[in-house]
Amino acid sequence: MNATSTLSRTTGPIRVVIKPAVSRLTAAEPSLLERAEALRDALLRSKLSHPDPWHYTSKARLWVQRAQGVVDDIAAGKDPDACRRALEALTREVEGDADFQEARQLF
Repeated sequence: MNATSTLSRTTGPIRVVIKPAVSRLTAAEPSLLERAEALRDALLRSKLSHPDPWHYTSKARLWVQRAQGVVDDIAAGKDPDACRRALEALTREVEGDADFQEARQLF
């Protein structure tokens, strides 16, 4: 037996199996930053679509500023738990508001 035949019997073909990451197979929920940006963008759109912009815009402007602050805090890497709580509180406040709901229907 020579070295070549011994080598071919012991090594065989090499198989590479690539498994996709599980997170890529399932629809991942948006990140905290994406959620904050989406809320800010929805507020900006609502200012344009509300039927009574003179009444609504000042309220929405304050919400947009708060949402932008949350976006900035998340992007700066501040405490994720505090950012999540701030975003959730703002989301509850905004989505519970009848004026925002009215504007959202017209997006």
